[in-house]
Amino acid sequence: MAHWSSGYADFHEELYAEPLIPSSPPLLRCTECGATLDGLDALREHMFLAHPISHPVLIHRGRFCGDARLLVQRPTEAKDWTTVNCTSVRVNDDTVSPTDLGPRLSTARGVVDVQLYNDRSNRKYEFDFAIAHDDDLHGVDAELIRAIKDGDIASNSISTFYERSLEFSTAQNYSGGIAEYLYWMASRRVETEITTAVRNRDKLNNAAHLLSDIFRPAALAITSLISFHFNHFEDAAHRALSPGLRDVSARMDRMLTSSIGATDIARIDGELSQVEKLLVDEKTASLLVLCSLPLDSSTTRDVAEFARSDDPYDQLKAHLFAAEHHLATGDTRAEQLVRTARQNGLSERWLNARLDLITEEGSIWHTAPAAAAPANSAPLRKANGTTATASHRTTGPDPTGTEITESRGNLAPNRHPTPTPATMPARTPTTARSDQIELTIPPPGNVDSTRKQANEAPNNAAASQTGEATTKSGNVTATHVPRDTVTATIPRATRSTNAVPAPRAPDTPLRTTPEVVHTRAEHDHHERATDTEPRRKSWLGRPLPRQK
Repeated sequence: MAHWSSGYADFHEELYAEPLIPSSPPLLRCTECGATLDGLDALREHMFLAHPISHPVLIHRGRFCGDARLLVQRPTEAKDWTTVNCTSVRVNDDTVSPTDLGPRLSTARGVVDVQLYNDRSNRKYEFDFAIAHDDDLHGVDAELIRAIKDGDIASNSISTFYERSLEFSTAQNYSGGIAEYLYWMASRRVETEITTAVRNRDKLNNAAHLLSDIFRPAALAITSLISFHFNHFEDAAHRALSPGLRDVSARMDRMLTSSIGATDIARIDGELSQVEKLLVDEKTASLLVLCSLPLDSSTTRDVAEFARSDDPYDQLKAHLFAAEHHLATGDTRAEQLVRTARQNGLSERWLNARLDLITEEGSIWHTAPAAAAPANSAPLRKANGTTATASHRTTGPDPTGTEITESRGNLAPNRHPTPTPATMPARTPTTARSDQIELTIPPPGNVDSTRKQANEAPNNAAASQTGEATTKSGNVTATHVPRDTVTATIPRATRSTNAVPAPRAPDTPLRTTPEVVHTRAEHDHHERATDTEPRRKSWLGRPLPRQK
């Protein structure tokens, strides 16, 4: 008999079987010390911890050189260049020793490629040596004064300046950086779109890049104004030509970095130099005037009505100075400015410091005086020398006997002091009266019966008002009355929560009211008939019980 098979098993047999013993991971060997490790991650960790790589480093005038091309526009000396962890050097494919690199770079011109090597690593640098001659720099300065002396800075005048400066071949970076700044300065006079504003900002960054390494009056004035615009106040104070720009930049830097608020309250009287006046734009000039004002109440209106620019960098300066001014003068608008500081680019560190300043009890910031002080209230002298008619820190009684009203303009927290026996008002002693108040404790029972009893016994309340006693021989009469009526007869002048009612005489019967019992249907009908207020419903649509 033949055997029939479909052939399914021939093509679906298991061709690979799991080994009985799992194979061990491959071992990797360290090329530095020969250690074997059981994985790539373990080898990387071993190389990082046991054999750290020290890359060669090139230092120019105390700063580490980076991967980007470095523009050098000032003459250098051999001592300005230093190498670290370097064994060999190649300059434009020429091999030199590390000690000869400084003299080689101090005389280089144009674009130069430098590669540093050691036993385990290498590093590549690129430099652009564009050192201008003094005669060419003076020529560019003369063309700049000629272009901006009348104050009319437009695109055609900027183009004319750049074309005339091309004859000074070694100072093209100098003239190009000035032209980029003038184009940005001209764009500040008109409203621009977002894309145009981004392009103008790129022009400003390019101008700072081309002029940062040139020590000429125009270059220093432009770079200091650029730093002030970008809110780099420390660098602006370092590069400023005039004491006016330097003092304002230093003041803004202290406001931005200090955790105790502004300390220099007086006006800054310094002026800009002649070159800075020619190169500053109108918006920056108005900000310089604003930031030089004194931090007192005489300039509150000028600060509040300052027309702010739509530029985010200008908004930060205006917001910062306005907040510090209002904090120093105790203006109520300071709290809103502090809480919206993050929307204008101020740091979280500044925000937290100012929030602590205006909310912490016992802070030293100036408190705003009260709007209207009483005529007979003596002014209070504060620790910082200012005078206020109200203070939330008053913890004792007023020695003059007058009440000091707390001003709502104070931004400090509304913490009222704990009353003392000397400050608490004396209570008026009660006068003994012959009439009595009847207090009755209702028993638990039907709601409708108690309401009906309350309607049937109006004479009890009338008797309590006219002096008619409901007890005999000073005894207490207990009745079934509603919960909200009185419980016992106690004289008004001698009532107390600890009073014990007099014992009832044995021959005095208790006056009781027969209890009325209603059915459930009668109770619901009475509730619907007397319900005049709409019942509230829960979120499930069910009526909530009426509050008693």
